[in-house]
Amino acid sequence: MSVAPLFLLLLGVALALALVRRRLSAAGFLAADHQAGAVLTGLAGTAIGLSAFVFVGGPALFAQLGSGAFWLILSAPFTGVLQCWVVGGWILAHHPRPLTVPELLGQRFGPGVRVTAAVLVALGCLAALSVQARAVAVLAEGLGGGSGEVWALAVFLATAAYMAAGGMRAGVWADAVQGVIMGLVAVALAASALLHTREAVANLFAAGSPWLTVFGKVPPSQAVAWYLLFCLGTLAQPHYLQKFFLLRSREELRRFPWVLTVSLMAVLTVWVGVGLSALALVQQGELPAGAGDAVVPLLLKRLGPTAVLAAAVGCLAAIMSTVASFCNLLSACLVYDRPQALGRPGWSLAWSRVVTLAG
Repeated sequence: MSVAPLFLLLLGVALALALVRRRLSAAGFLAADHQAGAVLTGLAGTAIGLSAFVFVGGPALFAQLGSGAFWLILSAPFTGVLQCWVVGGWILAHHPRPLTVPELLGQRFGPGVRVTAAVLVALGCLAALSVQARAVAVLAEGLGGGSGEVWALAVFLATAAYMAAGGMRAGVWADAVQGVIMGLVAVALAASALLHTREAVANLFAAGSPWLTVFGKVPPSQAVAWYLLFCLGTLAQPHYLQKFFLLRSREELRRFPWVLTVSLMAVLTVWVGVGLSALALVQQGELPAGAGDAVVPLLLKRLGPTAVLAAAVGCLAAIMSTVASFCNLLSACLVYDRPQALGRPGWSLAWSRVVTLAG
């Protein structure tokens, strides 16, 4: 896999060169001209909203806490509906259509709130990008993919290249493809893991294990707190809200929850399937109980190199889509929102591309 980072980087650069000559307005670069449909936006939103934690950290948490780990994702079927009901309609109802969360807040509360929101979102994006860089490095080393630093550099440069060239007009399509990849990989890994460990899983259920009770090894108060956090917390995170700025109409918004819910559930099958399999093997002593997050790579290696490769592809898709969103949001805050809130109207495509690459 030593040439894989180079291949990824060349792919990102090639895509950037194909897109860079296109003329883009602020609406095109930041919100795909408000022309995306429910299916495209739902798939992209799923990829942006779910990190690589779903493929490794989530199943590992299931192996450590049992069914109590479900409470982190239990709100998923309701999340799409709640987002559309609470914030989606509000965003689409504004005229003129805002391009960003700070602009939306500025329309309602004034330029002071807009510039404050832009600064806070920019700081959050920088912090999130650093976390994603670390995640790439850890995953590359954990899954045996080579140097973590090389992978992190390749992933960030490739993503920044096509996002700088095409903005969200290109990003929404790339994210949607990555969302499809994540769903297919997740279902395949879950099915493969459960098939491989079917006897161990059957024994776990037959024994009436306390790990499979309603809360598992998680205190009830903590489980409920997790549910509320992931149910309500998504209503205020800019990269979760970004998808609503892409939708072209309220008719698409009405179809949106179905797409988002189905795609979320598809990706989250890996949390259940791989997590349950890992828990069953840990309880039988076939995997170490104190391995932490490393228990998932150990399980994947038992499934074979194809499973390891599939997990790496799923993680890569999750990270690249999230990085793409944060790079775009960062450029919006610094080149679009902050200058306009300070009374300097106008927007520069060139500077937006520079900030995206620098991010």
